[in-house]
Amino acid sequence: MVASRPGALVAYGKRLKGALVKSMREAKQYTIWAMPDERYEATMLDLADLVLDPARSGTFLTEFLPFVANVARLGAANTLVQTILKLTLPGVPDIYQGTELWDLSLVDPDNRRPVDYDLRSSLLNETEVALSTDRVQAMQRYMHDWRDGRFKLAAMATLLRLRRSLPALFENGDYDPLTTSDDTCAFVRRQGGDALLVAVRRFPTRHAADRDRTLLELPPDLSDCAWQDVLTGSTFGPELELSRLHDCLPCCVLLREKEVG
Repeated sequence: MVASRPGALVAYGKRLKGALVKSMREAKQYTIWAMPDERYEATMLDLADLVLDPARSGTFLTEFLPFVANVARLGAANTLVQTILKLTLPGVPDIYQGTELWDLSLVDPDNRRPVDYDLRSSLLNETEVALSTDRVQAMQRYMHDWRDGRFKLAAMATLLRLRRSLPALFENGDYDPLTTSDDTCAFVRRQGGDALLVAVRRFPTRHAADRDRTLLELPPDLSDCAWQDVLTGSTFGPELELSRLHDCLPCCVLLREKEVG
């Protein structure tokens, strides 16, 4: 597979070596911007060329790439969890340009490459149609096809729209952490009559047997509420089983049902 994509490896090698030069010089151990040690740097850059050359390093690439694929799969679930937390916790979310999809950029200047806004606009339109038709099916499909990053784009668009519809909640709402299992992070945001409940799995790819019937403990005044997940459209309550909350995704963002609309 690697040998059939020499152009991709060459392009990646150029990006990698740019990042290595920056890291070496800013570490100021053996080379610096003002007085670069070109011989030292060349040795490090030769190592990068060696690692990425299938003819000289094929065994390493053959063994390493499956490991990378597995890490990427695990990272997709963590990416969704972190995106949900960034957009629901107190504070203003920092969204860097182009990160609506996967962004695997290295340090500058690699992270200053042009953003393909046409692609993002096209995918956003597609996801909006799919979500409006069947949210559960769409989000399940996006998570299954995580490599294209649509799961992240769909979640961000949904939550940014939610933030726009409930500005007071996100600007001034209370933050109340909930007591739950070690496997779950959960909290409630409240402002006036608005209430938002967020529950995410801390280890989203683990499957603990004792989670199946664990109930999320809510404040007394919210214990009899019905909820709707803005990500999937699924309804819950008043008893919230963690396994059911995370049946589709490793996270949920719930509004009291009377507020959904």
